[in-house]
Order: sequence, then structure tokens, then C-alpha cells
Amino acid sequence: MAKCVNLESNFGEGTECSIDWGDSSPVLYYNGRDTYGDKSPYHVYPDDGDYKITIRGKVNWVHGSNANGPVIKSITIPEGEDSAITGLDPGYLTHKNTEVDYPVGPFEGQEELTSIPSNLFSNLETPATSTWRWFKDCTALESIPAELFTCVDTKENEDGTRTVDFDETFTNCTTIASVPENLFKSVLDKHPGDECTCTINRCFQACTGLEHLPELWTDAQLGEKATEHTLCFSQDNTAENYNDCPIDWGGPNLP
Repeated sequence: MAKCVNLESNFGEGTECSIDWGDSSPVLYYNGRDTYGDKSPYHVYPDDGDYKITIRGKVNWVHGSNANGPVIKSITIPEGEDSAITGLDPGYLTHKNTEVDYPVGPFEGQEELTSIPSNLFSNLETPATSTWRWFKDCTALESIPAELFTCVDTKENEDGTRTVDFDETFTNCTTIASVPENLFKSVLDKHPGDECTCTINRCFQACTGLEHLPELWTDAQLGEKATEHTLCFSQDNTAENYNDCPIDWGGPNLP
């Protein structure tokens, strides 16, 4: 049975890459409207199955889920090569907290994705200042690389302070068992002496596989630097230290 895979929502403006569809068909060289008249690349497979799609070049990645898009089971970056993802489409941030129905999160909803390379976003031309919903609803994701946020930085505000948004990054990632130490703190520590804060609302909400919560509510981690943290650990009541989690972080512990 033929299956059409459309990268309709994956590639943004500025993408220039080659795509090997993994079925011995000719390699596609894609650079936006010059290739498909302002349409995103698609491919029709003769049979259902698992295929390894190889992308090399420069990709401005928008998000990972669409009705006819690929179901991503794994992502591999060959040793010695850089990630093809050089940009994250900023459009989804403009729709945050609005009523516009706009898909967000570069890999949101990829329910069969089990792992992510530590250098997945290491080749970004501009550091990300938000990880909003990057891996939300990736229910098979088993671990978080310690170096994942090396591409993330705080954004300088008009008053000289700096902020970064971690909201809903791993919401409903139900099979993650642990969180690397200082994953978030390392981002805020990039500018010593500056006033750096973050929001981390619902970041680990419904991550029911967590065995031990990262104690982000403590001063040793984020503490008051997390200016918003609503429901950060809500529903994670199987973690061994859930009872230590303050109620305003989504736990049962009254201040």
C-alpha cells in the first residue's frame, strides 16, 4: 500500500538540504520554492514500513508532527558530523499564549521517539531562548542528554535582565526516569553577574516515570530564579521525593 510522507510542517524558510528517502529513490536536493514552488518536500513510498530518511545541509526546523508527516522513531547524527538543524522557526513563539491554533514544539507529539542525540540542536546559528514544548507528548522518550541545552541562552530584556522560557518542554514524557543535574541551571549560569531568571511552568507535568524529581525549587538549583513554575511537577506522585515538592511547584508540600 503506497504511503505519502509530507514534510509540510517540518521545514521553514531558509532550508537548503539534500534528502535521501531511504528506499533507493533518487536523492532530493531541496531549497524551498525553487524546488517545489513554495511547497514543502514530499515522497510517496510504494510500501508501508520503516525507512531511514537522511537529511544533510541546512534545515530551519519548524515542528515535528503533522497528519501526513513521518513518525520519527529515532534520530542519529553520524560521528564527526554536525546536526542539519541550523535554525528553529521563531514563528511558533509569536503564537504562544494566543488563541491562534498553531502547531508548536519542534518534536512535539512524536510518540515513538525513544532517544535524542546530545548535539541535536548544537549547530543552531542563533541560540534558542525558549524550549517551549520541544518534546511535549513524546511518550516513549527514555532519557534527556545532559548537553541538550548547550544551544540555549537567556534573552536580554530592555531593562538589562535576562530571561529564558522552559515551559512545557517535557510535559507528558511518561517514560523519562531521570533528569540530568544542572540541566537548567547551566543555562542561567552563562552570564555570571547578570540577573537571569526563567519560567518553567508544567515542564515535567505528567512525567510519571520520574524516579526522583530534580529539586529545582531549591536555591542550589533554580529557587527564586524560576519566576514562574506552575504545575511543574504536577501528577509526578510516584517519584520518591514527590512529598518534598512544594505545592506551588505542583507537589503536595505546603510552604
